[in-house]
Amino acid sequence: MIFRKIAVIIIIGAAFLIFIEGGAYLFATFLQKKGIFYAPHVTESYQASQSRFNPLLGWPSTRNFGSGDYDRSGSRVSPAFPDPDRQPACVSLYGDSFTWGEEVDNEHAWGNVLSKLLACRVANYGVGGYGTDQAYLRFHHNLSDHAPITFLVHLSENITRNIGQFRNLAAPVPQFLIKPRFRLDSQGQLELVPMPEISQTNYADVNRNPEKYFKQDFFVPGGLSGNQPHRFPFSIAVLRSLKRFHIRNKFTGEPNYANFYRADHPAQGLQLTAAIIQRFHQEALSRGQEPIVAIFPTGYDLVYYQQARRWVYQPLLDDLQEKGIKALNIGPEIMSRLGNRKPCAMYTWCGGHLNEAGNEMVAEIVLSYLKSHVSPIY
Repeated sequence: MIFRKIAVIIIIGAAFLIFIEGGAYLFATFLQKKGIFYAPHVTESYQASQSRFNPLLGWPSTRNFGSGDYDRSGSRVSPAFPDPDRQPACVSLYGDSFTWGEEVDNEHAWGNVLSKLLACRVANYGVGGYGTDQAYLRFHHNLSDHAPITFLVHLSENITRNIGQFRNLAAPVPQFLIKPRFRLDSQGQLELVPMPEISQTNYADVNRNPEKYFKQDFFVPGGLSGNQPHRFPFSIAVLRSLKRFHIRNKFTGEPNYANFYRADHPAQGLQLTAAIIQRFHQEALSRGQEPIVAIFPTGYDLVYYQQARRWVYQPLLDDLQEKGIKALNIGPEIMSRLGNRKPCAMYTWCGGHLNEAGNEMVAEIVLSYLKSHVSPIY
């Protein structure tokens, strides 16, 4: 009789665990489609990824310079001043797709608009998908850049890119995108973490098991970010996934990268980003260039500011000010020029890039800043 009761309890317990685990599996599968659980998303071939690979920066390959939208110097083509050999740049720009001017053509990218306003060539070295770290490294390795004024543009959400190496972990895309990153050593100094060796032999395994290759990526499955591998036990993985940064922010109304600007965040994204910007500032000065740091908001930042009257990246502005680096905060300038228009009116959509009107507005903001803060150079 006792054994029968024990057997019944075991069967009920097993059925309950199967029910819980089955439900957790279904929920984890749902969360995987939302990008909260890691799923291999790379679909391009190894050969295709190598055609874009840059061993110093991650991408783009220098083999692509001089074709398509790149001029021979590696800058975006400027229709206003198309020949980089005959028309030296008066200003250079480094940053991500917001610097490049994604979703508008070469004519309407804000770098080209600024060229026309200044009546001199602006070299646009922005690259889609870059973090602040890659943008700085592109400047660091671009010794042919002799522009008197050079910009490093930090988009607010780029703080998450600075703490990763395998971009597919934080932003699932079909392309295979790996990058170098910096970390802070025990003395708080920048230390470059090299990219892992990727070959045709281990290419597929890197996509399936990134945690084996990217030890310094904050977003590796099973790590501190809350990103989880889609495997048993699913119930525990679902509970751990609640730490995932963009779940918490659903309740606060902040953009999903806001937490990374906290000084006590374990990723140290704030301290790392400030150190990268400081390195850029010091190096530009040593090269005889005037460095300007510009902080770009996303459409979501403008919406949040309208509600909370606070910039999510304010801790970075404060940190830079303590280091003696004054940054151009594009956010207030956009807000002051919007008038009765909605915060996201200058973007293709609230989570998208600047539209043509937004690019023109940014060019005008930068021109105004140059006139008021930089001695004439033309």
